[in-house]
Amino acid sequence: MAFRSHGFDLAMEAMVREEGDTNWTRGGYVRADYFFAAVHGTLGVRVVRQASSDPLVPTTEVSVDAGYFHLGHDLKVIADVGMAKLARSWEPALAVQIQTGF
Repeated sequence: MAFRSHGFDLAMEAMVREEGDTNWTRGGYVRADYFFAAVHGTLGVRVVRQASSDPLVPTTEVSVDAGYFHLGHDLKVIADVGMAKLARSWEPALAVQIQTGF
């Protein structure tokens, strides 16, 4: 589900994945961004919460994201910097995505 208005973008998603009887993941995220038209970019925050049968899957992530839309949604670069809770400790997390459309 997403809501966009006047440069603000709020998105939420829930998911359930099951593989057989013993492997499963359930969770969701909430993301809020603001689009700065003058620089073709976004700045926002994202919170993820999930439970899994795999102890190596992060249970909670909190991050700040920044995006640059070089050609609108046809070519964009998005970076997330934050913390992820793995097992019982918080670890730094970094993700960079390059997305293109045809």
